[in-house]
Amino acid sequence: MHIFSKDPSIWDNIDSERMKNDLLGYNRSLDVIQKSLSDYLETKRRYFPRFYFLSDEELLEILADTKDPLKVQKHINKCFEAINLLDFTEK
Repeated sequence: MHIFSKDPSIWDNIDSERMKNDLLGYNRSLDVIQKSLSDYLETKRRYFPRFYFLSDEELLEILADTKDPLKVQKHINKCFEAINLLDFTEK
């Protein structure tokens, strides 16, 4: 790590072919994960087109908090025009 901190050009400082191959493999895996995540979010947007107004991060936050609608409150104004707040009651 000391070598890499001096020169951020990582590919020039890697001596091990195995490490280069590992890093390239990890990069390919991350690309596959990113593509799968984008495809998943696209399917959610097709079912509810208002999600197109949200960034991927915001949509992920909404999907992660589906059991607690109060946490979704901050994104309401991006999904629905002229609605800034929803009033939730126990009923």
